Amino acid sequence: MDNPFRYEYKYLVTEEEIQLIIGRIKHFMDYDKNAGEDGKYIVSSLYFDDYYDSCLNENINGTEPRTKYRIRIYNHSTDRISFERKQKIKSMTLKTSCLIDEVECRTLMQGGGISTAFMNDFNNRRISALLRPKVVVEYERIPFVYPVSDVRITFDTKLLSYEGDCFLDHELAVKRPVMPKGLQLMEVKFDRILPEHIKEAININRLNRTAYSKYTLCRKYGL
Repeated sequence: MDNPFRYEYKYLVTEEEIQLIIGRIKHFMDYDKNAGEDGKYIVSSLYFDDYYDSCLNENINGTEPRTKYRIRIYNHSTDRISFERKQKIKSMTLKTSCLIDEVECRTLMQGGGISTAFMNDFNNRRISALLRPKVVVEYERIPFVYPVSDVRITFDTKLLSYEGDCFLDHELAVKRPVMPKGLQLMEVKFDRILPEHIKEAININRLNRTAYSKYTLCRKYGL
């Protein structure tokens, strides 16, 4: 059986490095089909954590394996709302998801549950450990894809955080920029191997890998 987990590497990069890398990879990688005419889309994710802030502390301490739950929308639209479970062990991640509607989304935002088999573990933690919405993580994403090994290279810029109550009403939110000045986040995801020409194009040996967590950064900023 194939391993469903994917490799996920993260790097802090400057705006200049982003432009340099894009200038190289655009010759053999395509923009994700969901990107707009400017090659971007906005990602907004409402993250959950329990009474003990277990997800936050596991990220800070590097605990493995660990699991996070979130609701995700794109470009502030409710046309597609996804409830996601992200599991991580070492440098590998597994994301599973199901679509929900706006009524179900607001039920989860208010601390309620949804009776589906996919969400059994979430509901158990919601009851036993008071799993509740904590923070919205929002950013602009520039996504590139490559078919071999299902490679995705994304540049996440303009990282913001705000209160979970405003998840579906972002225009009411007080948004806080949280990235260190002059730095953005590049993520490299793939199934088995990262092709050599992609490694060379992104100067992977010259960049410093990081365990940066957008969720942790946004939570710590708001504590």
